[in-house]
Amino acid sequence: MGFEEDLKEWREVEIEFATCLLKKWASMVELAPDKKFSDWDIKAKQWTLENFYEVKDDKTSKTSWNVGFEYKCNWNPSWIYVSKSDFITYKVDGKFYCVPRAKLLIRLEFVDKRKTKWGDWDRAELFIVKKSDFFSFVDRNWWVS
Repeated sequence: MGFEEDLKEWREVEIEFATCLLKKWASMVELAPDKKFSDWDIKAKQWTLENFYEVKDDKTSKTSWNVGFEYKCNWNPSWIYVSKSDFITYKVDGKFYCVPRAKLLIRLEFVDKRKTKWGDWDRAELFIVKKSDFFSFVDRNWWVS
């Protein structure tokens, strides 16, 4: 699959999560611009409270029993470090799980993980975490299915 097809799939997952937010919590959602934009994927608002979400889909977790977190791409810090989102949302096994971004960054420092390279020409670097460890990160108050 090419990069353009990947972008289309990622956008569909963002729209799916935005729809979940509208059904369960938010009165308004806004998707990030289509072009390269690393601050956030979705802005959601309820009354005066505004939250920003980075949305990811891990399609390999069903068969690998792991969740991957890209931390570097093209030799530069990647989304996990550059996003300005309040929450990182992962679609794992068909459900969305939200983790406060700061909590995720701290937990990734202390959990057993391995590093690997991924993608075209190994340009992306990932932390690979057991799925069971990832579920221990999840703030159940923000679990959205």
